[in-house]
Amino acid sequence: MQVQPLHRATYTDEVLNHFRLVPGMADYPTETWSRYEESMVKPNLDPVRPVGVYASEVRKRKRGACPVHHG
Repeated sequence: MQVQPLHRATYTDEVLNHFRLVPGMADYPTETWSRYEESMVKPNLDPVRPVGVYASEVRKRKRGACPVHHG
């Protein structure tokens, strides 16, 4: 099990009620699939990728910013 603390802004009604449904996998926008490929698929295909690289990159990119609340 992994537990991760969330910023309070992450679970406000404004954030939790802002979503949309997609009828099927084929209905996701091309940009969404491209971002998924870049961030999830491509890094995991590298057999010599050091442990923790993704977490380190995210911390550098998002230092001090809430990933949900962009206010």
